[in-house]
Amino acid sequence: MQNHAISISISLILTLFLSLFFQPAYEFSIYIWSYLSFAFVFSVTLRILFLRKREDILFFMVLFLTWLNFLQPYLRAEKVTHLYRIIPDQFLFEMSFFSAFGVIALYLGYYFSFSKKRINPIFKTENKFSSKIIGNGLIGIMSLYIIYRFFFIFYFELIQPFLGLLAILDYSPSIISAGLTLIILRKHGNLTTIIILFVFLIIQFFIAVAQTLFIYVVLLAFVPFLIYFFERKKVPIITILIVSILLAPLFLLRHYYRQDVVKWWYEGEKVTSEFLITRGFNIIGETYGRENMFDTSDKIKDPDKSAEERFEQVSYLGQCVYQHEIKGRPYLLGKTFWWLPIAPIPRAILPFKPENNMGTKLAEEYGLKGHSKGTMNWPLIADYFVNFGFFGIIFFSFFQGMAYKYTYKLLAFGHGDLNLLALFSLILPIIKIESNVTLIFGQIIQFLLLWYVLSITILKKYKYKK
Repeated sequence: MQNHAISISISLILTLFLSLFFQPAYEFSIYIWSYLSFAFVFSVTLRILFLRKREDILFFMVLFLTWLNFLQPYLRAEKVTHLYRIIPDQFLFEMSFFSAFGVIALYLGYYFSFSKKRINPIFKTENKFSSKIIGNGLIGIMSLYIIYRFFFIFYFELIQPFLGLLAILDYSPSIISAGLTLIILRKHGNLTTIIILFVFLIIQFFIAVAQTLFIYVVLLAFVPFLIYFFERKKVPIITILIVSILLAPLFLLRHYYRQDVVKWWYEGEKVTSEFLITRGFNIIGETYGRENMFDTSDKIKDPDKSAEERFEQVSYLGQCVYQHEIKGRPYLLGKTFWWLPIAPIPRAILPFKPENNMGTKLAEEYGLKGHSKGTMNWPLIADYFVNFGFFGIIFFSFFQGMAYKYTYKLLAFGHGDLNLLALFSLILPIIKIESNVTLIFGQIIQFLLLWYVLSITILKKYKYKK
């Protein structure tokens, strides 16, 4: 408790100093809560730098992204606007205030729950394997992923009933990136295996760039830094800054390149892997071959400002607030959560399992989709609000923090190689705070159950082996 008080106090002072360099367009009573909540985010940063605990860096990603999406917009020099969503000015104080205390509740729920309760991890923490064993395992995962993608593209109807279970293979690149970094850091890995896995990750990087799926680009780039931190307990700050700067042009231009991707996503146009790899390579060449690779003025001409700024969920919350507080729409009182208990059950076991289209359906009813043709899942804080109002944001954010703490404890915060690989299969679902409750936690529960089943069956012989 004392460490938290010290880090938060220091963070408040540093945040006050940083505030001198900002001139927000909003009133003081609105943006002050962005600074207050940022102090809690900053305090976790200080804990990472000085205490170097795994639990801090794992939680930082969630806390920072929540703040970045819902509170950073209030510190901008221009007010947030949106082409078709309404952000009611008369409720900006409540939106900022409760979002800030949602971040604080997330912090409290994570750090002050299950602190003294012992939770047995799925795998033993003593498990550490040779580079050869890890390499062979990663080659196996890569092979399964390739087979899975083959059936997904050409024989989708055969694997459709098992998609829930097979969804874990969608996160194979993250697992392989983590495992490959382990091999390199521990040395003595097979050179052929390293080359094969590295080429696979490069191909996945090109495909992610071609599809403008920037979250996958970031994961492939930054997973090695997380593994480095876990193994060496050091934060390579300079290298992280360099990589961040290098990735910035791809992030700035992602919507420009997304104009063509819409045809593949929504109009049924078929593309081959070879095409995606080539296109990804060409995008990288075009992006970094420009005279000023950070200048997007000649590329981004979309009148919708949300197309220029991804980290902006205020308009989602604003539209929901508008519907409830001004239009008089009643709260849903848990209606969007009902699918969660059956989410982990594969359709192959429960054939009559209903489709979870509630997020998209309600997004249409609330006017959140606008001109979008695809599916849409509104963000966690908005999901909390439409069910139980502003106080629901604080209440469920606290339990969200508790859920993350319990999940990380089940995986021993990545101590032990099997726990580590299981953890990195969950990284993407955990940090997707822009999706709804059933989508995020349904997948987390499903993956945890799958790893548990594997731990008592196929991987049982590794569970007790030191």
